[in-house]
Amino acid sequence: MREVILRKLRISRDVPVMRVKRTTNGPEVRGCKPVTVYFEKWQDKDEVLRKNNLLRGSNIYISEDFSKRVRDQGK
Repeated sequence: MREVILRKLRISRDVPVMRVKRTTNGPEVRGCKPVTVYFEKWQDKDEVLRKNNLLRGSNIYISEDFSKRVRDQGK
């Protein structure tokens, strides 16, 4: 995870991560089980989400982890 942040997203400062967890149950997303990352600071999460367009062409996809109920409320 740190290598993706450093090399792919070009964030050179240290980004403290509380926990990284691979989802073991549930559906696969594009052929792989998703990974959930818990950041210590919401500013770091915000920056990673803003820079996700730098991952185009790679096989890495970043999105927020919202429950189905929250996603449906936005529609």
